[in-house]
Amino acid sequence: MPIIVISARSEDTDKIDALDAGADDYLTKPFSVEELLARLRVTQRRLTMIQKESPAESAVFTNGQLRVDFAAGCAYLNEEELHLTPIEYKLLCLLSKNVGKVLTHTFITQSIWGSSWDNDIASLRVFMATLRKKLEKDADSPQYIQTHIGVGYRMMKVEWYIAMDMKNNIEEHTEWIYCPACGNKTRLQIWEDTELKNFPLYCPKCKRETLIEVKELQITVIKEPDA
Repeated sequence: MPIIVISARSEDTDKIDALDAGADDYLTKPFSVEELLARLRVTQRRLTMIQKESPAESAVFTNGQLRVDFAAGCAYLNEEELHLTPIEYKLLCLLSKNVGKVLTHTFITQSIWGSSWDNDIASLRVFMATLRKKLEKDADSPQYIQTHIGVGYRMMKVEWYIAMDMKNNIEEHTEWIYCPACGNKTRLQIWEDTELKNFPLYCPKCKRETLIEVKELQITVIKEPDA
């Protein structure tokens, strides 16, 4: 069963404690219902995938162009063998066996070095940086290893990464329309190329109708709603 912690506490220590205790995700208030449902779907997909083929039980882990052969102790990217140090390989295996889950600094350092001192965390950052250089084409837009600042790292499932990238790209070019009367977000979302003339915008909260025009994400009120 997926565990998602919902809390008003946004400190890194609270997130780390929850994730170390076994939570799959941590969501801070305020948040939209859509975001909560999306996180539930992602968590459920990850658990379903793990149940079907757990890397711990499989001899080979495959994620996009990345392949880790646990039995042979080798890793490949685009069918070319990666030349990893022993620590880098251990980190890659640990992340692969927990794909989709945020692993805290404490969990990783204890798994790799058996301790979690400040020096261990500093070493972790160095090894993670060198591992990323061997995995990622673009360091500014990582595809496999995601950093959770102040918390830890996560191995991203490649198809999730692509879906999230597409979602972010859509969000960058769209905008919600807010009611001119009460300021509430309406149910209408517009794109860069959306053009509306004398459009009756209805607000489900204040139940008022406003005539608007839209062009290039610019909204002009034609007629204010009656008081």
